[in-house]
Amino acid sequence: MYNLCHYRRTTWLWRPTMYWQLSPSKAESSTWDDSVHQASEEYGHRMHNLCCDNCHSHVARALNLMRYNGSSSWNMFKLGLLVILYGKFTGVGGFLKTWLPFMILCLLIVIVVVLATVVPRAE
Repeated sequence: MYNLCHYRRTTWLWRPTMYWQLSPSKAESSTWDDSVHQASEEYGHRMHNLCCDNCHSHVARALNLMRYNGSSSWNMFKLGLLVILYGKFTGVGGFLKTWLPFMILCLLIVIVVVLATVVPRAE
């Protein structure tokens, strides 16, 4: 399994919580290793950020270079969706780190809505 940030044990922000196992046999135009290396060289000189040019863009670049599964239209959104649909969590901790913040936010919204509708306003 590749960690595209192979010079470090973790990615830019934290350790991965999900992964989608890909098959090197689906790489077309160049070898798997060459595409991963070329994308890593390119992204090694870029500042990764949370919203646009991030680790998902890095992986998408490698997949585009190798024309993975016959496609050269990989991007961070497509990759993110496919990881959510087909990926596996790295463990219970990976599941919690992925979904616990979202669940807490939803719970807080529900609490605020319930309190706003149940508690009478002082007039």
